[in-house]
Amino acid sequence: MRPDSGNALVFKPTRACPARCDFCCDPSEASRERLRRTEMLALLERLTATVPGLIGTVGFTGGEPFLLFDDVQAVLERAAESGLGGAVVSSSHWATSRAEAHQRLSTLAQAGLQRYSTSCDPEHLRFVPLERIRHAVSAALELGLAVTVTGTFADPGASVAALLGEDLAAQVVCEDKLIAPFGRAVGQAATARRYGLPTDPAAWGCYRRLGHDILVQPNGDVLPCCATNNTINPLVFGNLRAGDDPTEIVQAITRSFLLRVLKFESFATLRALVTAHAPDLEWPDPAHASGPCGYCAEVFGDVERATVILEALAQAQPAYRQQLARQAGLSEATLSALAGL
Repeated sequence: MRPDSGNALVFKPTRACPARCDFCCDPSEASRERLRRTEMLALLERLTATVPGLIGTVGFTGGEPFLLFDDVQAVLERAAESGLGGAVVSSSHWATSRAEAHQRLSTLAQAGLQRYSTSCDPEHLRFVPLERIRHAVSAALELGLAVTVTGTFADPGASVAALLGEDLAAQVVCEDKLIAPFGRAVGQAATARRYGLPTDPAAWGCYRRLGHDILVQPNGDVLPCCATNNTINPLVFGNLRAGDDPTEIVQAITRSFLLRVLKFESFATLRALVTAHAPDLEWPDPAHASGPCGYCAEVFGDVERATVILEALAQAQPAYRQQLARQAGLSEATLSALAGL
């Protein structure tokens, strides 16, 4: 679960990437699909005008966003003008020297970059030399950026720190993740049971409990999260290129009853709410999932199941809302008003 709060607008401007990791959830590195700079700037302008204060951070993920460095710089500069923070996730393949790393990250820091994230694990190291990752991390630290280094492993107990080096690991946030069976990892024995992890749906919820990572894909799809499995998340709330209103898309995400349950409650609560109205619905076995994000993908990856869940939640929402109101000690008049919403 991520500790940070607030909403982030995250652009995935390209699927292109210099790496070909065997666990990549989006093995489309040769794709020419991309978000144009004008599209990203237009969306940023629209949201800061129509829902001011809703977005706190503008981020970039990939693919490899540094392949579109000038676009990243331009969008971060515009975001900073609106008082928004900046974040970038990169493989660090471009950091061929310490000087190059400092020059590029300094340029982005001046544009508004506050957080730099990169990867370090055996698969990434097949494509990006460790010294380049260390160049980028060192430069980011020198510039005062917050740094996260993530590793994705096949075995519990493996760690980023052991690969990155304790000298840098002690200064950054190290995230040790396990492979999820999507994309190139389909068929790998990547389940919570195999990893020896708890599989209690009551303990599983969204990785972002407070706020949303509102992800814009290269094809214009807008998703409510930017988790490891963002490419297989079936919960698409709209598409910018299909003429869907950007403000309405974002408001639908932030007001979603489904997302509220997954963030503040759990999958167990979701199932209980749905079962009251759809008792015969079949649910996947959590033990066969890789974790909460993988389970979410399995639950909603079935279109018929997802439809039943959303219809059942619509029926369950009024009673749930009243229950929360009673717990908060609201008056009967307020409860009656809520019942009519």
